Amino acid sequence: MTTNMRLRIQYMNRSAKVGTFISILSITAAAVLAVVVRPFTNWEDVASASKEIIVARCLSTPQPLQPDENGDITSPVFGLLNSPIEPMFVLKGTAGLGSATLSSQYWPRQG
Repeated sequence: MTTNMRLRIQYMNRSAKVGTFISILSITAAAVLAVVVRPFTNWEDVASASKEIIVARCLSTPQPLQPDENGDITSPVFGLLNSPIEPMFVLKGTAGLGSATLSSQYWPRQG
């Protein structure tokens, strides 16, 4: 075997190892950062799985990537967006009425 052929084989072996490493790293990152979303089945399942159920009003519509009154930038963290809310009615649980924060994958609207 010539030196040139040996170098090509070594390069191909390294390329295969790097490709395998990148694939494993990508799959691991996707699994770690995934947000589990279960499909809606029925209201009985929601009621039995939830500790607290409230009806709330969004206090302000989040503005993407713009600072709020505290200077904090609103952006989704791990796929979730924090929004200030005010619970109006408690349907289940012991949640108190007053200001709270909702973490949601959806952008709530004020009102």
